[in-house]
Amino acid sequence: KLWYHPLGDDKSAPSVYDFSKTKIIDNFAAEYEYVANEDRVLYMKTNLKADRYRVIAIDLDNPAMESWREVVGERECVLEWCACVRHDLLVLCYMEDCVNKLFIHKLRSGEKVQEVELPPGSIVGYSGRHLDDFIYFKFMSFINPG
Repeated sequence: KLWYHPLGDDKSAPSVYDFSKTKIIDNFAAEYEYVANEDRVLYMKTNLKADRYRVIAIDLDNPAMESWREVVGERECVLEWCACVRHDLLVLCYMEDCVNKLFIHKLRSGEKVQEVELPPGSIVGYSGRHLDDFIYFKFMSFINPG
């Protein structure tokens, strides 16, 4: 379940007696994972209507499910994880034929920027934050044990 409460202009904590909240997700029909937010738009990884996962955008000014926008659609392979870096990029890690594939997409449009060329293997660790201009990841394979 996911609800939000605007803090207001002064960013002060809401009063216990005045805690108005807005429901965004109030069921267990799918899995939702927070990826990033930009202003009043949340970016979430979900398997709602996508068994292999996709990335959606939810505008907090209009959070009804009918208004959600698909940013990166479901592919033939499984989206294992995604993260935001450099304020405006999504790093997406897919499992395809038992190996990980890493892609960079634009956050707002979902447009693919590039595929990170990797030998066959697995990404076993990742570090990168929304504010960073770089990412680190650990890669392992039978040929390259990491």
